[in-house]
Amino acid sequence: MKPSPEELQNFVSAMKKKNDENDSSQDEMELNPEDLIKKLLSNSSIDVVKGDKIRVFKGDLKGLTGQVVSIEKDQVVFKPNYENFKENLIVDASYVAKYFEPGDDVRVIEG
Repeated sequence: MKPSPEELQNFVSAMKKKNDENDSSQDEMELNPEDLIKKLLSNSSIDVVKGDKIRVFKGDLKGLTGQVVSIEKDQVVFKPNYENFKENLIVDASYVAKYFEPGDDVRVIEG
């Protein structure tokens, strides 16, 4: 279920207030509230955003994990979790899912 425009506005206001209180600049991998709103309001089927950990579950790169660098149309650009591999890889967005490791902090917001 997508949030209403009022809920999104409340969310953005709260995020901006929190950022102002912390008086710290956003980390480049941190989610921008405006980017989240664009994603939620779009009809995109992409469930990952910049900075998410992902695992490829289909295709030639199946089993590979990494961190999302950017999303371009229906493609996910990510940095694989291999020390000696410096280049980013591109995979179809429908081939990836969010990936959580034991010990990761996860916030449940519904359900």
